Amino acid sequence: MNQGDLPRYQLPFSRWALSLALGLGATAAQAQIPGDSPGGSPQYRDASGVVQPGSGAAGTTTTTGGTWSPSSSGSASPAGSPSVNGASVNRDGSAISAPPQGSSSDMRAPGAANVSPAKDGAWDANGNRDNQPANGAASPRSALDNDQMPLPVEPTAAGPDSGRYGGYDPARESWIPYTSSGYIGISGGKPDLNTACVAGLRCDDPDSAWSVFLGGQFNPYLGLQLGYLQLQDADRNGGDTKVRGVNIVLTGALPLGSNFSLNGRLGGTYGWTKTSVGAGVPAPSGNEEGFGASYGVGASWDFDRHWSVTLDWDRHHLKYAGDEKKDTDIASVGLRYRF
Repeated sequence: MNQGDLPRYQLPFSRWALSLALGLGATAAQAQIPGDSPGGSPQYRDASGVVQPGSGAAGTTTTTGGTWSPSSSGSASPAGSPSVNGASVNRDGSAISAPPQGSSSDMRAPGAANVSPAKDGAWDANGNRDNQPANGAASPRSALDNDQMPLPVEPTAAGPDSGRYGGYDPARESWIPYTSSGYIGISGGKPDLNTACVAGLRCDDPDSAWSVFLGGQFNPYLGLQLGYLQLQDADRNGGDTKVRGVNIVLTGALPLGSNFSLNGRLGGTYGWTKTSVGAGVPAPSGNEEGFGASYGVGASWDFDRHWSVTLDWDRHHLKYAGDEKKDTDIASVGLRYRF
């Protein structure tokens, strides 16, 4: 055998080694995911098998808009949609615009609710646009729904029992203990005195009378009222007659609809009277005081949550000089404010 000749048993081994080297090289070229390309540029192969330029990190590629990666099934973007810094973008890094409703590019799932797309272009797990705008602001649809909600209705002054403007409401305060739905008021009217008169002398009734009062309710129908009354001086028997008094009465109410009611009062009045006469007139004079019965009826109109107009007639049994208790009647119009 010459020195330059190879042994016969070495030829099959050389062919087998060459075939193995070629096969390994081809496999390495196809499986270059990720890593540096032979030319030195970072690459990776995406799910479609297309080689993409990249940084060499598995599943990521650097673009001009930031770093994107194919979204997983649990991400906020539809499958395969890239994202830049957490926001959905196109593969070239541009922002995804919302497709018109009903178009072939509308990515909402069939039967999805008609919602407004988010400002940041995010998608939910079902492939629908997220209807919550960025920064936690309410969506246009939510704002519209809120505008269409019915406005709250202000409760009336009557409270839950009567449903009336000026009726009973246990939540309203009162200045009288053990009562609620308190009120204050003022009234004025024309009085009528029934004292003795001397024939031939003037015997006028007072021109006016006024009173102030406050009250409260024990329940929708029964209450308590305190008041002070004063009559204008009357010219009688050559002199004048003065009347003052304080009274306390139980009150009753009978509602007539939502704004009207009939009222009754029963109690007593402690009065002070002062009577003077002309010289030589045979009529009693002097000061008297005492407690006498008082009662009255009336009606009220509640024109506001707090305000009412009252129309009343009251009779007070008062003691005058030289006489037994005499009737003093007052017809009046009043204004009442309920707390």
